[in-house]
Amino acid sequence: MVLYLDVCCLKRPFDDQALPRIRIETEAVLGLLAQDASRVTFVRSPAHDLENDQNPLAWRAERVRARLAERPPVTLQAEALETRTADLMARGLRGFDALHLACAEGGGRRRFRHL
Repeated sequence: MVLYLDVCCLKRPFDDQALPRIRIETEAVLGLLAQDASRVTFVRSPAHDLENDQNPLAWRAERVRARLAERPPVTLQAEALETRTADLMARGLRGFDALHLACAEGGGRRRFRHL
């Protein structure tokens, strides 16, 4: 299975766990991250690094950066990525949501070819 988690998912374990919804989401994210690499392949894209670099909480950004470093990034064609991101934005997605989806689509296709 190929998965793409956006930065909000990766930050969830570092949020205040007092709310049940936050705890449940954290458990789900940590459960996915704990899966054996033979069962789950995570797509890491340049969008992850770009968004995480804008995190105002340096301690949380560093923890997410460490988690991202465990996953090799996929290589995406810049022109195709820009075109698809623009298309998604024209359809109503905003900023990083459009970029993450374009990266997930591009990274997923490349990964599926090798399976």
